[in-house]
Amino acid sequence: MKHAVLSLLVLISLNSHVRVAQEVVYPGTPVVVTQLGPKRSGLRWSYADHSCISDSMRVVIRDSDAWKNIWKKMYVGRFCRANEVPPVPEIDFTREMIVLAALGERPTSGYGIVVDKAYEQATKLEIIVRSISPRCGGHSQVLTEPIEVVRVPKTDRSVVFREIQAVTECKPDGSMIIRDIN
Repeated sequence: MKHAVLSLLVLISLNSHVRVAQEVVYPGTPVVVTQLGPKRSGLRWSYADHSCISDSMRVVIRDSDAWKNIWKKMYVGRFCRANEVPPVPEIDFTREMIVLAALGERPTSGYGIVVDKAYEQATKLEIIVRSISPRCGGHSQVLTEPIEVVRVPKTDRSVVFREIQAVTECKPDGSMIIRDIN
């Protein structure tokens, strides 16, 4: 009897441990992340599917000169489809900074990149970057360069990026969800 009770307690302990280990815990204080551009309804998605940045990159921009340079890179490039560079959005760099995440060149549509969470810790700001691969739906056979641009409150802390791989999944009703795979 004692053995059965002890075994039951061990199983309950292991079960609760497994559940906790599967939950994603982000330490620190959540920070407001605001996507650049107009508010959009539906799934949170990349700022743009086509940029002129064909390499994967993660950048924190803390001043207007760096912002103007990266903005130009988003629209002018060797294989870029943009005809002109739109006006650079005004950012108050005394209060905010920009986080840019580029996925790099992909072979079809359906890929995306999202920065939707950030957490301030004692010595750093952790930015959550979700790289999304298509798993459902029809996709155009066209090269894409998904890019994400968000505003976060200014900090002098070092910035680290936590990379999460995700996939799109189609639901029976025709809608789509994003599911993390790591």
